[in-house]
Amino acid sequence: MADDQVDDEAPAAGAAPQTKAAPTGTVKLANRKLTAAGSMLGLRPGDVLAGVNGAPFIGTVQDLNTRFKQSGGKPLALSFRRGKVDLTVLADHPNLGKWEATDPVSGWTGDGDDPVMMRNWEVLRASDGSYDLHSLSPDNLALFLPPVWLLKSRLWVATAAIIAALVTAGMIWIPLAAVVYILAGLTLRKSGATLYRLDRINMGMAPYAIVAATSEAGAHAAYGKIDPKGRFMFAAPKEETAEHELTED
Repeated sequence: MADDQVDDEAPAAGAAPQTKAAPTGTVKLANRKLTAAGSMLGLRPGDVLAGVNGAPFIGTVQDLNTRFKQSGGKPLALSFRRGKVDLTVLADHPNLGKWEATDPVSGWTGDGDDPVMMRNWEVLRASDGSYDLHSLSPDNLALFLPPVWLLKSRLWVATAAIIAALVTAGMIWIPLAAVVYILAGLTLRKSGATLYRLDRINMGMAPYAIVAATSEAGAHAAYGKIDPKGRFMFAAPKEETAEHELTED
């Protein structure tokens, strides 16, 4: 991000040293093309950085760069204000697009987000407004119990395929079935998110947003702030209310 750095002007010879004023604003993604990393996180030009790791952020681009350097490669929870919506994503570097200075976000107090406990969740949405979401970092269930993870993810074709492969391998040689099982777990841990995304795209959905949360329930709640009318595609249908109220005897 060399183009995001601002060089301080050297003082003239004999001039008194100048004290650098403390920053009073924040930064936002400028109305230019985002980097691939910014696009993958579902960010948009104009998103204003409101907080870092659950605490309000007041600073410059250099301050943001410093925060990432101090993190030692660990991701930071970046909270953005987009219009009237707040959203949080995990990022392991600041190269998300062209940053520029802007006014601080008013009314944002932070909620103490701990990036250590959070994961990025991808939201996919259909044309009718229904949505589904999944973690971009599949949990240990995918590694140790791949068939269970596939069933839990409602990946029916992949579930049938892995069970058939395990049965076939077991009929040939039991140790071979064990090898297939281990390879399936390793593959899902690495590429499970891609498999999930492709399955939902085949169902007519499209990637829509990224939200950071500590759990699936938290991811649903975070997306609810973006689209309050969104309907989880696998949610139980709401009971219809009676058309007429009972009258008192």
